[in-house]
Amino acid sequence: MTGIGEKTLAQPVKPPLRERRACLAKLVKNRLTLTVDWGWFPDPWRFVRCGWEPGERRLTIFGELSANRKTPSETAAMVTDALTYSDASGEDAYLHDELIWCDDTPDGKQSMAVWRREAGLRVRPARKSNMRRLSYELLAGLREICIDPERAPLAYEEFRLREYDRDRDGTWLDDIPDGNDHSIDAVRYAMMDDVLRGWRRGRSSRQLNDGACMYGSAIAGKGCRAFFSPKMK
Repeated sequence: MTGIGEKTLAQPVKPPLRERRACLAKLVKNRLTLTVDWGWFPDPWRFVRCGWEPGERRLTIFGELSANRKTPSETAAMVTDALTYSDASGEDAYLHDELIWCDDTPDGKQSMAVWRREAGLRVRPARKSNMRRLSYELLAGLREICIDPERAPLAYEEFRLREYDRDRDGTWLDDIPDGNDHSIDAVRYAMMDDVLRGWRRGRSSRQLNDGACMYGSAIAGKGCRAFFSPKMK
């Protein structure tokens, strides 16, 4: 795999209102995914809401929370508030019992225990299995990544600006730099089951992603774009 071009995502376009509503309706029927990248300071804590449509190979990111210097009890309260909403106008709001995939670290295990004990949140450690590169390749091989820049501006900027590392001469390297990737990491954790299933079937990383190049113009050519959704919790 080699880097192609500076930016990883094409400039966004705003889909028509009818298309935006149709996409939201499909998400309700497909896999809604919540995911967390733990942080304190200077690295932030990041919570991302996304929808995964395996048949369409489409990922939609439509919400996020971010904070610094928040305790597990405080972040649990933030997530509880975000997941407490009504399903329709005029109905009572309630806490939606949705699975949350979390970064599996020693501190993360302690935070997950607090979330379960104090807020009753359903959390599960992501099975990362040292497959950072494969998870990046899976994202790069999707047909479309839709990101709401109004409700997930941090994720939108990370995906839009992500690029390969370079050497001192400015030559692109076959390396994924670390940093400014908290939303991307959170999304990767949500996709790890799919990554592991592909790996266990003995498929190579190229086969897993239909031969797609990681990052660069290849992703832009697959139609990553902005996705504007109506206000929702």
